[in-house]
Parts: sequence; structure tokens; C-alpha cells
Amino acid sequence: MDVVTRPLAEFCRSPRLAPDKAYLQQALYEAGPTPWWGLPSKAWRALRVGGAQGLARQVAEYRRWLLNRRGRA
Repeated sequence: MDVVTRPLAEFCRSPRLAPDKAYLQQALYEAGPTPWWGLPSKAWRALRVGGAQGLARQVAEYRRWLLNRRGRA
């Protein structure tokens, strides 16, 4: 592995927040799910950015999140 790409490869194997950004993890945890009225705009944004595949990926991730939250995963 090239010396230049080694740090990136290590990060990809084990991603983590930088120590000075650790507050973001708590903020993301406390933010909670998108309210139901925000889902259409989130879906539209996923469609614009990622096309049909991006929208499908977002729907699958949301479904997986719901099932995990309800203890059915």
C-alpha cells in the first residue's frame, strides 16, 4: 500500500469522528428521526442527488432504521 493512501485506507476500515468533532455524535444522536412532514423533502433531495438508486437506498436505510428501532432486525 502506498504511503500516501495508507491513512485513507485505515480510516475507511475504521471510520471515526475527529476528537475536535466529537460533539457532533451527541448532536446527531439527540436530533432523532426526521419528522413525517420532512420525509417528502428528504425523498426529493435523495432523488435529485442520487437518482432513483439514491432514493431507493435512502428508503432501504430508513426501513432498516425503523425495524432496528422497533426491535425487529
